[in-house]
Amino acid sequence: MAERMQDGRRIRILTVIDLSSRECLALVAARSITGQRVANELEAITQRRQAKPEAIRVDNGTEFCSKALDQWADARGVGLEFIRPGKPVDNGHIAAVDGRLRAALRNPEVVFSSAATQVKLDGWKDDYNTRRPHGSLANLPPAAFAQRTVASPPQQTIRRLLTRSF
Repeated sequence: MAERMQDGRRIRILTVIDLSSRECLALVAARSITGQRVANELEAITQRRQAKPEAIRVDNGTEFCSKALDQWADARGVGLEFIRPGKPVDNGHIAAVDGRLRAALRNPEVVFSSAATQVKLDGWKDDYNTRRPHGSLANLPPAAFAQRTVASPPQQTIRRLLTRSF
């Protein structure tokens, strides 16, 4: 996703969602996002959660078609599932989250830097994960649902969903 700062420069936003729990695992604001940055963020998530995804669904952006992400996924046995070009409905869950996020960022506040954007994103992510109930999750917020599913033994690997919208 892209936003504009006060001076007209663009900020990219990387969104990572766990498909099984709908939990937002990362929102990263930066002037540009490389494949290495995506791989680093995914590595941090897998370390923090002590689980690797079976597969990651991504769009066809250059950061996702990069050698760095391909090497990261190959080294960990993680599949990369590319959506069909021009078909964001192939990744509908992330498109819905990006839509909610885009609406939240359109408030009257002016964005002056990627650091200020990151602060807004962190607050939105916390609200989304801990306060917003989801009908598909028995009306629980994603973090509460994730806590329930982590306690069940079959949930060893978690399928993640990752994309970028424009």
